[in-house]
Amino acid sequence: MLFSLDQVASLGNELHELHVDQEIIHTISADLTRNSDEVTNSGFETMHVSQTVFGESAVGGSLGYHHSLAHAKVADTLAAVLEDLHTFRLGLQAFQKAVDSADTQSASDLRKRHSAIDALARSADFAHTHQRNHYYHPAGGTHA
Repeated sequence: MLFSLDQVASLGNELHELHVDQEIIHTISADLTRNSDEVTNSGFETMHVSQTVFGESAVGGSLGYHHSLAHAKVADTLAAVLEDLHTFRLGLQAFQKAVDSADTQSASDLRKRHSAIDALARSADFAHTHQRNHYYHPAGGTHA
């Protein structure tokens, strides 16, 4: 098999975590499984081309090597896609945590600023300040 059913399931899980539509996940998983089955049943995996297939030319050995290389590349590509999706999902989760943290910090800063403004407004009680100023600077004289 080009890739395992576990890899297809992992791909489905990663796509689900990224909130990809379930129908799309199903289509991708079904296509991968069907295509893998078709390649597996075709004998592609076990077909090795020897040098003698094309006579004594080196083309046969080269073809066999490239056949194996192509097979490995397909499996490696799916593994790389899985790794990239996983890394992308982790990056999105880290970004979401950072945004949430920044929002929480901003809200906290705004609450502190609001509290400070309230405290300043209370301490600058204009009625009290006016009375105090009136006491020290009476309109009609001084208080003893």
